[in-house]
This record gives sequence, C-alpha cells and structure tokens, in this order.
Amino acid sequence: MSDPSELYKIGTVAKLTGIAVERLRAWERRYGLTPASREGKTRFFSGIQVERLQRIKRLIDQGHPVSTLINLDDAALNERLQVVAQQSTEQPESTPGYGSPNLSNLNVALIGTQLLMLEQTQTSPSQVNVVSRWVNQSVAAEAIDKDNAPDTLVVLLGSVTPASLDDIESLPAKTKPVVVYHYATEQGMQAAKDRAISLLRWPIAWTEIEQALVRQSQMSWGHGPLAARRFSDEQLLSIASSGSGLGCACPADLVHLISTLNAFSEHALACPDDEQDDRQDPRTQRAPPGRADRTAPRAPRHLQIAQRTSQARLELEQVLEDWVLAEEWLPTPN
Repeated sequence: MSDPSELYKIGTVAKLTGIAVERLRAWERRYGLTPASREGKTRFFSGIQVERLQRIKRLIDQGHPVSTLINLDDAALNERLQVVAQQSTEQPESTPGYGSPNLSNLNVALIGTQLLMLEQTQTSPSQVNVVSRWVNQSVAAEAIDKDNAPDTLVVLLGSVTPASLDDIESLPAKTKPVVVYHYATEQGMQAAKDRAISLLRWPIAWTEIEQALVRQSQMSWGHGPLAARRFSDEQLLSIASSGSGLGCACPADLVHLISTLNAFSEHALACPDDEQDDRQDPRTQRAPPGRADRTAPRAPRHLQIAQRTSQARLELEQVLEDWVLAEEWLPTPN
C-alpha cells in the first residue's frame, strides 16, 4: 500500500500499480498524466496518484479503456468500481484482446496473520475473491473443506524448505499455491522451482499478490489451461502493418513469434501423453525421506508444454502491447 505523503519514482509506481513504465509515459504524453514533481528527468508521483492509478488499473483489467477513466474524479472512479464489484459474479471469462484475466471467479484462501493484515489495509476494491482466511496452516488444515476446496491458496511462510512446501501441498486446493515468504533455503528455492510454485518475497504489495494470481490462473490445470490472448489475429495483422514504417522489422517479427507460439500451444494440446511415462516419473512417485508422499500429481506433459508456451507468448504480447500503446498503432488500446 502506498503512503499518501510519500513521493515515488516511476519505476516504483510501475511495481505498485502493475502498469508498465512505458505505459505511464504514454499516458503522460497522450492524456496529460502529470507527475507530482520532477527533478531533472526523474518523475515523482504522489501516494494519492499511486492509489488512483491502482483503481484505474483494476477498471482497465475489467475492460474499461483508459481514455474513459483518466479524467474521472475519485468519486466517479469509485462508482465504477462499485458497479464492477456488483456485476463480478455475472461477468464471463476474459476474451482475447487487451487486459488481464478476471479474478472475480477465482476463489482464494489466505493463510498467515500478516497476509490477513495486508488485505485489511487495502482501501480500493480487490480483484481477488477471498473465500477463507486462516492465521496459520494448522488452523487451515482443521478448517478447510476438502469437498469444497478453494481454487488456490496464498500462504505466508517463515522459511521455504522442501518440507514446508510438502505441508502446503497437502492442503486441498485445485491449483498450485502462491507462497509469500520471509526466508528460504537453497533447497527450498529449488524445490519450489521444480514444483512450479510461485514465490513472492515479503514485504509485498497487495497488487503483487493479485498479479501472481493472474499468472497462476493463466496456468491453471483445469478447463481452459492456456493464458488468454491479448491480441486477436486481426489486431496482430494491423500491428505488423502499422509497425512497418519504423525502419525495422521488429513489430512484424514479434507478431510472427506470437503467432508461432499460439500454433505450437494448440499442437501440444493435440498430442497424446504416454501414461506409462507419467507413472514412472520419479517426481510423482517418490516422497521426501521420512515423509508421506504428499506431492500433488503433475499435469500431463503436453498440457504443461502448452501452458508454458502460452506463458512465453504472454511475455512477448506484453512487450508488444507496451509498444502499441506508445506508438498508438491500434485505434482504442486500453
């Protein structure tokens, strides 16, 4: 959470709001988003501006164009956010194009006293639908409903170790957890990487947790496993054509890469998996020494390939999206 009395450099603002530096600069040129102060070429934004940008980002993620938001006063922004909150349970899943996936239908459980305190400090409506809150894992283990498990867990750990990750994965949830941690052992960091568990270092802003849940939802192993596309085929063609006047082929090359990754994701989903290989995979069969086997089964191999490919495509789309915003290659970018 930002401090209204503090000033923040543009890079810090980007981290606190989830809005890329390039996009903030584009808004400054296009919409007159004026920093609170400058020192030479360094821009400084106030805490009040940061909180306002966080509200704008939430509305953009729900499909509102920035051009309809940037000049609204705080009362009008809050009114729109209230409407979004009321309609969130009726919203369909995200469609291809700009914006992040809608988290309103993702049921999340929080575990850890400091996480609960962090949630309480939020002054703006959260994207996250928190359905359960527990002060620690012991309480969660006794209270969690196995027949109605949350979609995912956000857990605060004192130390990341293979054993602590085992304990988290023993708790019922439909997808991998997001782990916020104070400290970590080398073995714990490697174990988290091997198990594709997201790690976030404490202290942390609530928006960072939301962004991690966006990434997590994009890699969900349930229905619709691939990250939602940010650009339609028609938009990609328009971008490639608009970028031809730059004197380099980078925009068109990015479009080719994105299109190729889209095609490969579809191909990977169509490939059959060898169940025998999955049964023999030691990571799904061997428990840590002296512990019961609590490791969650891995997704089928080709599904994993398709998911990771779509994540790589999403990274390239983010680069292209910031370029599109800066150059105004599409008529109504968010």
